Amino acid sequence: MRQEFVSESVIGAARQPGMAQSATFIDDTTELRTSALASLRRFHAVLERGSMATAEEWRADLEALRLLKRDMPTTLARLEMAAEPGDFDLVAALREATAELAPLETEIRQRLGGARSNGESGYVDLDALRGQLAERAARRELGGSSGVGTVPTLEIAMRRSSMAGIPMLVFGTGWLSFTTFHAIMMIGGLSRAIGWAALFLLAFYSIFFMVGFGMLWGGITQFRKEELILAGASLTVRYTLFGYSWDKVYSLDAQSRAWVATPAVQQKGARIQEIAILTGEGKEIRVGNGLPDPILYQESDRINDYVHRLFAIGR
Repeated sequence: MRQEFVSESVIGAARQPGMAQSATFIDDTTELRTSALASLRRFHAVLERGSMATAEEWRADLEALRLLKRDMPTTLARLEMAAEPGDFDLVAALREATAELAPLETEIRQRLGGARSNGESGYVDLDALRGQLAERAARRELGGSSGVGTVPTLEIAMRRSSMAGIPMLVFGTGWLSFTTFHAIMMIGGLSRAIGWAALFLLAFYSIFFMVGFGMLWGGITQFRKEELILAGASLTVRYTLFGYSWDKVYSLDAQSRAWVATPAVQQKGARIQEIAILTGEGKEIRVGNGLPDPILYQESDRINDYVHRLFAIGR
């Protein structure tokens, strides 16, 4: 019925100017509906990406979102003015999708997402799409993950004074020097009496060597820069020493936590603390050795807050 009306109106447009305007209005509304559905199809394809994707697909998603951010607001504004009662779901879905463009782009930039396209079919399930959008909005409001990762990456730089390591290096060097001298004199002297059996004394001196090397390593770590990078459920500890950097990557789960602990090895009488972190693998890692207590407690609270927000929905 509507198609016949449009055809007749267009045929008689030259004779009836009022009917020509009506036909133009109907054609514009139909064009807007078509444009809105096309935009929602493209948006739905990006939204439905899986957890595995190539870098090329990731870049394609970002390009698609860039075009949608350019076109969708205009389509929405025009459709809101020309919409009929039956267009309520379409307008609502388009409005919610428009509001989701910027957050979705941010999330995809944070984490490689997408694997399979939703296809080029002309049908969009508006109810299902609006349900997914509502779920994403609720998760983002609670601070949880919406499928691509909504918790911002947390980076913590452990800045300490390298001067704190000098006393440990000096004491450790002196300890090892004295232990070495004493071992040479004792083993050398006993070897004249009991021969090579004197070498068994090395088992005794190994205890003192271990303490000395432990103090040396503790002093060296004071010169080592540490950086924590929490991205999604991944924890990366980046170490930098004398210009050389290396990373250690761990996972996080809902049981992961951080607290301030006392190091296993430290100078007698010294009150040095560090941050202990329980990873998803059940390992306990230590960072921030020698930092002031207020900083240790502040950074451990930030880590715990990040884990809490990351897994808030799953709890």
